[in-house]
Amino acid sequence: MEALKEAIKLSLHNDGLARGLFETVKALDRGTAQLCVLSQSCNEAAYKKLITALCKERNIMLIEVPDNKILGEFAGLARTRPDGTVVKYMGCSSVAIRTWGVESPARAALLAHAKNSTRFQ
Repeated sequence: MEALKEAIKLSLHNDGLARGLFETVKALDRGTAQLCVLSQSCNEAAYKKLITALCKERNIMLIEVPDNKILGEFAGLARTRPDGTVVKYMGCSSVAIRTWGVESPARAALLAHAKNSTRFQ
């Protein structure tokens, strides 16, 4: 989970992160996404099917996380105080990493885990 958080933040800081349905679908459809992260707590079945189908069609790795609030926090959508505590959680059902930014151990660990499994606990 920490490797996923680190990789998403690096991608966000390097303007390589697509957040939300519209941006994620655009990145997946164009084939610019390198990794997609989908929340299991998304209650819209059509949403999940669309993201899953696009990932399979384009051979893009898909990782599932348990909660959309966690994914929203990783993607920079949560409001925080100056001391770092989260004031308000904003959920995000999917993100796509278009560019990784810099080479990091988190990226290597994430890619190794994505090849073996699709779910984070």
